Amino acid sequence: MNRRITYAGFTVVELMVGVSVFLVAATVISGVFVRAIRTQRQASEIMVSASDAGLILERMAREIRSGYDFTIVETGSSCSPGDPSLAAGTDVCFRRYKGSELKTVTYAFDAASGALVRDEDGTGGRLNSDKTSVERLTFTMVSEDPWRLTIVLWTKPADPQTDYTARLQTTVAARILPEETTSP
Repeated sequence: MNRRITYAGFTVVELMVGVSVFLVAATVISGVFVRAIRTQRQASEIMVSASDAGLILERMAREIRSGYDFTIVETGSSCSPGDPSLAAGTDVCFRRYKGSELKTVTYAFDAASGALVRDEDGTGGRLNSDKTSVERLTFTMVSEDPWRLTIVLWTKPADPQTDYTARLQTTVAARILPEETTSP
């Protein structure tokens, strides 16, 4: 009796080819998955940065509308409302009433920390979140009668791997006219 025994299965070569194809497919799929997660994270950071910039501009515009005696200076210069000012600079200060009290408000750009700092009579702090870095800030006096300022704000996510800069600009007119004020 001559019986042949056959084994059902794969040869070593077939197993090696199968494993190789599986590894190549797994590598490609995992690369696509990692890239998709990285892209989603960067998109989220960009949205946070753009939202933060919009909120900053809205807050500044609201206060500027109620202010007067605007002075624009460069970073590091002393800023006193009503003093002669530059046509354009990185810092602005002005007066405004809060209730019945007269307050001095300053918006200053701190390039070293990438922060926009708001100061009101000696108290204040950073306006942008830690997730957002201010790249550039410019205030431009468009008109002095009535006071009208243009604000240009460049922000980007604090993460250095995200290469995106939001550039926002708005022009704000003060509601108080120069002839309605008397400088103290």
